Order: sequence, then C-alpha cells, then structure tokens
Amino acid sequence: MPNPNLNSNSDELELLLQLLPNRIKQIISAENKQSILLEVVLDLGRYPEIRFTKGSSIFLDEVVSREEIDFICHNVGGFSSENRAGIESTLHRISGIRNRKSEIIGLTCRVGRTLSGTVELIKDLLQKNKSILLLGPPGCGKTTKLREIAQIFADDLKKRVIIIDTSNEIGGDGDIPHPSIGKARRMPVIDSLEQHKVMIEAVENHTPEVIVVDEISTPEEALAAQTIAERGVILVATAHGRDLESIVQNPSLSILVGGSQAVTLSDEEAKRRKTQKSILERCKDATFEIVIEIISQNSVVVHKNVNEAVDQILRGGTPLRSELRHSHIEDNNKKSNLNINNSLFNNQINTEPNKASGQIYESKYNTQKPLHIYPYAVSHNQIYMVIKALNLPAVLVDTVDEADLVIALEDYAQPRAKIRKLANLLNIQLETIQNNNFHELKGIIAGIMKTENETELKSDIDLQMGLEEVMKAIESLRVINKPIELAPRKASVRSAQTDLLLRNGFQSEIIGEGDEQRIKIIG
Repeated sequence: MPNPNLNSNSDELELLLQLLPNRIKQIISAENKQSILLEVVLDLGRYPEIRFTKGSSIFLDEVVSREEIDFICHNVGGFSSENRAGIESTLHRISGIRNRKSEIIGLTCRVGRTLSGTVELIKDLLQKNKSILLLGPPGCGKTTKLREIAQIFADDLKKRVIIIDTSNEIGGDGDIPHPSIGKARRMPVIDSLEQHKVMIEAVENHTPEVIVVDEISTPEEALAAQTIAERGVILVATAHGRDLESIVQNPSLSILVGGSQAVTLSDEEAKRRKTQKSILERCKDATFEIVIEIISQNSVVVHKNVNEAVDQILRGGTPLRSELRHSHIEDNNKKSNLNINNSLFNNQINTEPNKASGQIYESKYNTQKPLHIYPYAVSHNQIYMVIKALNLPAVLVDTVDEADLVIALEDYAQPRAKIRKLANLLNIQLETIQNNNFHELKGIIAGIMKTENETELKSDIDLQMGLEEVMKAIESLRVINKPIELAPRKASVRSAQTDLLLRNGFQSEIIGEGDEQRIKIIG
C-alpha cells in the first residue's frame, strides 16, 4: 500500500536508490549534493554510467554483473510489453534492453521528479478553454508540462480532468495516482495499441471536461482526438514534431491541425491569388485551437490561431502571428518573463552576430570547461566523431538554453528561422554548415576551440578512421542484418567505436588477441 505522505522528490529518490548496487548508491549520495541526478545506465559487462544534468557523467571502474541486473529486475517487478517498469508511488521509470533470448541485459533507470512552474510561460492559455497541442522532440519536457497542466486544470480551474496514462509516466506507477496530478483522475492503458479506444471510453463513461493524452502518434489516435474535440471536451495532448509545419506534412497527424487536400483553381482565381492552378488547402478546422512548439526548457513558440497558421504554411509561407516566449533567471534569482509578440517573423529581434562570443569560447577551452554544443538539423554522430577525433572538451546538449554554441544546417537557419532568432535572443553563437560531413564540422569546431597560442588542434587519424568505419558499418547493418567485424584498432579507438555504436543502439564485442583485437558488431 503506497504511503500518501511519500511525495517529496528526496523520499522518492531514495526508493530508486534502494534498487541500485551499493557502489552506485554511494557515488550518487555524494554527488547529488552538487548535481541533479538524471539517470543511471547499466549494461551487462560494461562500466556503469551515472548521468547528471548539464551533460556531466561519472563512469565506475567495475563492470556491471548479471547479479546486479537480476537484483534490480526482481525488485522492480514486471516489465510491460514496451520493456518499461516503475516504482509504486513514484514517477521513476526503469527501461530494459533485452537480448534475442528475451533476457534483460541493460537497464536505464531514469529519475522522475515533481516540478512546478514548468508551464508559467503558457499558463494564461489554459484559461481560454481551448484544446492545446504540445510539440517537441523526445526529452524536451513535454510529459512534465502535461502533468502540471492536468493538475492546474483539476485543482486551480476546477475542471473534471481525466488523464489517459499509457505508460504511467504522467500519474506514476501503481494503482493510486501520484499526488503531483492533483485531483485529476487517471485511466491506465493496458496495451499502447488500444490508447485510442481508451480515449473514447473516457469521454463516453466518465463525463470529463478535459482529456489529457501523452503522445498522439497514430491515425487512430488522431481520429479519436478529433471525435473528443467535436464533443465539446477540451483536449490537451503531446506529439513528436519539430514544429507546426512538420505536423502539417505528417500524413498520420495532419488531421490534428485540419489536414490538407489538393485543389485545382480556375485560371482567373489562380491569377487573382498569384499562385499555380493546383494548390493545397486545409480540409477542415483544426482539432487543436492552440499549438505550442517547445524549443527548449525556457522557450516556446505559440500559435494562437492554428487555422490561420496552417493556411499560411500551405501557401508556402510562415505563420505571421506566432509568438516567441522566453523566460530566464536574472542574477538576483528572480524569474522574469520576456514575451516577444509576433517576433518570430519580423525584425524586432537584433540579428547581428555575437561579436564577443569567440573570446568566451576561447576562455572556456583554456580553463578546460566543456563547450556545450546544440546541433540543429545536424548529425549528432558526426559532431560526436569530431569531438572524439580532436579530443576536445565538448559535449552535446539537448536544449538550446544549455548551449554555448549552436551548429545548424544552413538551409534550416535562414535569417528569419526560429533557431537563429532564438540564438540571438539568448546571446548564443550560431554557426552554419552547408553539408552534414565530418570535415566541415571539424573546421567549425576546431576554429572556435583554439589553444592560447592560436595553434589549431591536431586530430588522431587512427581514431577518425575508426569512427568513420563505424558509421559505414551502421549504414551496412541497416541493409544487411548480420554481424560485421571491424579492422583491428588500439584500445582507445575501440572504446570510442563501442561508445558510438551504443549511441546508435548497436551491441558489440571484442574479438581477437594482441594487435589483432577488433570489434565485432553483433546487432
């Protein structure tokens, strides 16, 4: 029976720590005073990794044993069909990796925390009684925001709220919902393929005023969302997408924003509109009246009139009435909001380059502080290869506001692009490349990170070749699903190759002896 008083983040973290080996628990207890624990990664036969916020990690010097994996699996209980498990009365998530015999050989133990204030930027929109769609890539905080939105609707706005909780990420594990959702009710979904049916069941059986759904991803769920909105129920949901335009172009989800259809105009009408005769038009009113693009933890783009925005996109333009909202913490630790209305596509934001930024990065390198790089439409693997090959003190980050440097593909960073204006707003240097390749990225990063005597860093050719060999092998594995052996390399190169494979979801082993030691990619 869960303890109703157990709702503090520190108490809940202790429940997660009880599952972990003592050697890991001791490290976390010492480090957590200085850093915030994000997750613990345990892969059989590999060194445990303890990840903290801001991209920092600690690797232990003893590999994970079968006994340690089995101990956690036994105490956490059963895993779902999605290979996820939880800890009752907490928001923690334990995800498993299975081998071909269905045995768990890897675990990602992610810390779940109750956070307040994550929706301050958009809190005013909740009072408009309109359906809201949150867009953003994985890991940007959509579920955290959704949880707080459900609580605000239920407790502050006194609405009847039902959460459709497919993987117990919103309301926590166990039969009794986590206190963080307030008075909102929660309907678990046994099978993720049945989420659309549970959405309709909630409306038909429980008279909600608000339905909250995490991750609409299939045509069936999109149709269910449309049905719910047509019945006068407020719908708040999330979806994976870069921005509103990506949803318009997604055949499975475009119905959420009105869909599109080809229309042939008469000669006179085409001339009047100054368009081609065959054009795209919106099919119907959007299911969601407000769309919010999550750019980073502290930055969002709001489309208050989705019908108008979609019409503009289908005409080949960009939404004219979008609103960029950004919050930041001042030096006096008081939160202030910077709301820039209609600023995404006009000239209100200064777009001059950051002239002081070069000196900032040189200072970061000289003091051995890592450069935080945010890739935008750029290959993470290629940047990782550059960092490894040049042995640079640099890390990749998941959000813009954590970055010191944004590297964007030129086509996605035109003068009116959101990423360029956001980088300028946050005073972050932005560099562009024409092609996603190693040598162009190397020139950008090595040009910024110079030593005090202005000597450019030298790359390890063997390491560079080893990483490029991995990338070619990954491409081959996507065509032919059979083991691939790489060329013999020294230990440091093999370690970097293994890390790159893991980043792309591939397992490997070391074969051979002496100078013939090499990596075999096993799938």
